[in-house]
Amino acid sequence: MPFPSHEQLRTVLSAFCLAMAACGPADAPSRVETATGATGSALPSGAPADERMSALGSLLVVPGDSAGAGIVIYPVSPTAQLVGSVPLKLIAPSGDSSLASAALVMTDSQVCGEAPLIRIQDSLAADWSVGILSAAVSPVRMDSIESLSRADSTRLVAELARLASTIPMQSDSRFKGLPFAVSSARRFTSDGRQIVVSQLVRRVPHEAEPVEEHTFIVAERDSSSAAYSMAVQMRSEGNEDVAEQFEVLAVVRGGQEVWLLLSRDNTARTTYQVFERVGPGAWRSRWTRVLSC
Repeated sequence: MPFPSHEQLRTVLSAFCLAMAACGPADAPSRVETATGATGSALPSGAPADERMSALGSLLVVPGDSAGAGIVIYPVSPTAQLVGSVPLKLIAPSGDSSLASAALVMTDSQVCGEAPLIRIQDSLAADWSVGILSAAVSPVRMDSIESLSRADSTRLVAELARLASTIPMQSDSRFKGLPFAVSSARRFTSDGRQIVVSQLVRRVPHEAEPVEEHTFIVAERDSSSAAYSMAVQMRSEGNEDVAEQFEVLAVVRGGQEVWLLLSRDNTARTTYQVFERVGPGAWRSRWTRVLSC
């Protein structure tokens, strides 16, 4: 069935907010982000990058600005031999994947002066979001909210708004009382638990410079529960140049381990982050790379 229109979702959410009388928690001051999980913070900052990332793969690539181009975000200084050693696994957010060979671009030019470029060869993937060099890692299939029935998508939207409304906020937040709109949501299953990853947005349109609040959440539920519980939450607010857009690049599995690859983007920088699932409802930030432009 077709996905509800923005107007329909906004009507549902407005009614939901009035019923909850709590659908207005906002953020701390502009540009503040928060991440929580059952296991706490990331690995110590002094831990070597290869210790954090070796299980995920020896090369991590995201699409460049032009067709056939890629940006290496791990490792910092890849060799031509590493890039061309075996085909890259190009993965889309849905979990679709294909293999493609790649070559390091031998030039002094780097993205934002930091990240080297590669050229993707003979690729059939049109909408890949991340490339991984690892035979042991496989993509996890994710269903988007657009693929759900109208009833299921409406229920999920209301549940995501409920979760977002539980995030603490300041009493004088400009977003207080405004409804949440779900801009993206995907579901997958791990260890018999259903997991949803989503970005929700609230906007203050009447100001001279409109501001937005973006909330990213990871939530889980088991087969015996109708409600999700929060596992990870992050929030950013500001004008369109400052507020970060959260985008799930892919979810992948290696053996018993599950990783979520996330990008957080605004006009000044892009932050790439890897979360590892370490148990039911428990995630930790495993690795982060920031490219500033």
